[in-house]
Amino acid sequence: MRGCGDSDSPSRCSQYALSIIARDVASLITLLGRDKAHLVCAGAGGQVGWYMCYHYPQLVAKMVLIHAPHPYVIRQHINARWTNYLKSWYLYFVRLPLLPEWAAHFSDNVMVDQMLAPLVAAKAVTEDEVDAYKFTFSRRGKAVTKTTVF
Repeated sequence: MRGCGDSDSPSRCSQYALSIIARDVASLITLLGRDKAHLVCAGAGGQVGWYMCYHYPQLVAKMVLIHAPHPYVIRQHINARWTNYLKSWYLYFVRLPLLPEWAAHFSDNVMVDQMLAPLVAAKAVTEDEVDAYKFTFSRRGKAVTKTTVF
């Protein structure tokens, strides 16, 4: 996925458009020589999955969604009450220029510790894995990707 891990990080937010990310996934499926793929999508990746099903149905055999409601449902929920905008602040925050990366780097990636603390407590993630996330996110352009499209 663009901007994640060791992949190239586009310089413009427009290069993270849902249509471009989905085209990347479609190209990967084709490059791997597959006719169809089983997509397992979580969170914002679910939006990519929904887009794939609508625009590239010939490439999707099955789709499994984890915490990824249909885009219409998300919009309806957020628009139902003004307080839902406040509860969904992070969806808008990650799309801001520079600020999300600064926040992710602030105080030795304390944000990473906070996000992964429940998983560490449940022994689902080790301290070494937390350090690996911190290393990845500490590199310029790798802390936040602009893939959250709602």
